Amino acid sequence: MTTLFKLDTKKKIGVLFDNKSNTIKKFYLTPRNKDKELINEFLGFQWYIKKLYKKKLIPNKIILKKKTNSLIFPVFKGTHFKFWDKHIHNTNLIESVIGHYKLLWPQKKIVPYHGDLTIENIIFKKNNNVVFIDWENYRTKEEWGLDICYFLISLIVLPVLNLKRDILKKSELNLFKIYWKKTFKNKNYSYLKNPLNFLRKKCANKNHFLFKISNKLETQIIKSIL
Repeated sequence: MTTLFKLDTKKKIGVLFDNKSNTIKKFYLTPRNKDKELINEFLGFQWYIKKLYKKKLIPNKIILKKKTNSLIFPVFKGTHFKFWDKHIHNTNLIESVIGHYKLLWPQKKIVPYHGDLTIENIIFKKNNNVVFIDWENYRTKEEWGLDICYFLISLIVLPVLNLKRDILKKSELNLFKIYWKKTFKNKNYSYLKNPLNFLRKKCANKNHFLFKISNKLETQIIKSIL
């Protein structure tokens, strides 16, 4: 038995759950064997699965499958949150994401990059374990921590945009500052000089949330990380 989870006719992408094989099938309505996003997602998830296995976060090696117009992934059971909720106040959640990144990503200046690490692309399992999904924006080489930079910014910006506000509340900003300093204190990466501009340059989609940040909100973020 299969269940259709998602069908996006604009992007021509769908997601199916196969109960019999306990797998997720991400399929494309047009042949995309050479499509960059499909290849990136396969390679990114493949790299990530190997890291999970090496750190004994999954019991067995998982084989991913790539076909002409589809990808087949394992199912990871857990809680899935929406971006518009104010997760900045959930300190256990944030700690688990940052801790997971530090555990799996090598301590080198240049590392693989997920590319869209928002709350919606993370599955929260029991005992504060997490799994990062949707690797279509994967890149092999970016500076360490750029994913956490993106995650923390999205965590405060997306709920504000959803509520059509142009500034952060003091409590939200204070928590953002705590986790930013905890992750990037004494770090010297190029993106830290102006992370919003840096991330915008990496984004080809001008409808991305990074281009919808108000001047007031941007000023709040930049001042809080200096």
